[in-house]
Amino acid sequence: MGWVAGIDPGFRKGGVALIAPDGTYGVHKLPIVPDKGIDVRALFTLLDKPDVSIWIEKVGPMPRQGSVSTFRFGFGLGQIMACISTLGVEPNQVLPRTWKEHWGLGKDKDECRVLAQKKFPDIAGALKRKNSHDLAEALLIAGFGKFKQGQGL
Repeated sequence: MGWVAGIDPGFRKGGVALIAPDGTYGVHKLPIVPDKGIDVRALFTLLDKPDVSIWIEKVGPMPRQGSVSTFRFGFGLGQIMACISTLGVEPNQVLPRTWKEHWGLGKDKDECRVLAQKKFPDIAGALKRKNSHDLAEALLIAGFGKFKQGQGL
């Protein structure tokens, strides 16, 4: 099997995780251009791997989120999806409850971060800050994708 990527989408923040065919892994902040959203070229470079499968959290509007925030988030998601399309890859969209149930998680974002540190100890240091939950979620989404493809985890 090839590479597995997990994406926790956003406009100004988010995460990208990659698991290589040899089992090594890494996390990256979603590349952004200030006030313009996603740095699509940088994201393309991150995801341009041989035989890559991409797993992205399927998101929708959040209650009590303002219209400007909702628009920006949707714009960022559109940029991510366009980038994936340019790679010629059909993304696997997964609901948050689906990948979180796989890992036995609830809604607590810090719970995701702590679990990712345990499951992926080689980069636990990159996940030690409380605001690194987006990286942790991307990594757990990639791990879920790897599992769904029959590759373990």
